[in-house]
Amino acid sequence: MDIKNLKRDVKTVEAGQWIDQLPGMGDMRVRVRGMSSKVYTADLSRRSRAVPPEGRARDNTLLPESATRVMGESIHAHILLEKN
Repeated sequence: MDIKNLKRDVKTVEAGQWIDQLPGMGDMRVRVRGMSSKVYTADLSRRSRAVPPEGRARDNTLLPESATRVMGESIHAHILLEKN
């Protein structure tokens, strides 16, 4: 397989896609957006920059608990779009 031949459906990444057959979730379906979507990456970056010094290591990177919180907030706001 040549990596140059792999294509990504940018429209689906941005608009989202319905996913079903989730293990342990019965007949629940969710519409999710890709984690490479512009709105998600922009929000994640904005939230990461807003973390105060006490949520950062000495080298200014996010502490694991800060990174987890920020990512969770961004996923909730921009990746999980709908469920039914």
